[in-house]
Amino acid sequence: MPATKVEKHKWLKLGIKRFSISGIQGINVEQMAKILNCNKSSFYWHFKSKKKFLNEIIHYWFENSVNPITKELNKENSANERFEKFITFSFKDKSRKDLMYHLRKLSQTDTKINEILNSLTYKRLTFISLLIQDLGYNEKEAKVKSEILLNFYIGWYETNKYETSNSHKGIKHAIELIKNFINF
Repeated sequence: MPATKVEKHKWLKLGIKRFSISGIQGINVEQMAKILNCNKSSFYWHFKSKKKFLNEIIHYWFENSVNPITKELNKENSANERFEKFITFSFKDKSRKDLMYHLRKLSQTDTKINEILNSLTYKRLTFISLLIQDLGYNEKEAKVKSEILLNFYIGWYETNKYETSNSHKGIKHAIELIKNFINF
């Protein structure tokens, strides 16, 4: 007999996984309840609607992907070490599959998702810009470099997201390109 209620974070983790693979079509409450061995009412207990669930998935994913990186970067002493660790983390993590693709696609028709995506992009750019400023660039230079770096990363990720090896020479090559571009 299925459980009546499953913890919220389990729904969110499964939602991220399914959305990353299938987009909005992956967010099927009945199928997810079967996977979690619970009743559908558990979903609605936590989220009330699929739209609210999707908003929470996005925030949960962002917080759980950024906070561990930030915590890890704070262990490094120099700006160079922090920046290098940041780009290494970024390029090695391919766990999101098509999450950003599906978010961008959905944001074209959903203004709330578009607002959330724009906010997250702004936070990413601000974070990257601060890391670059710590390397000695002024605010204007750092903003430009952070935008170029984020767009480079998105293109690189789309090209390499299905590579199975984290030690792939493409990661090392991308990091070398960034080192030359940022000059650190």
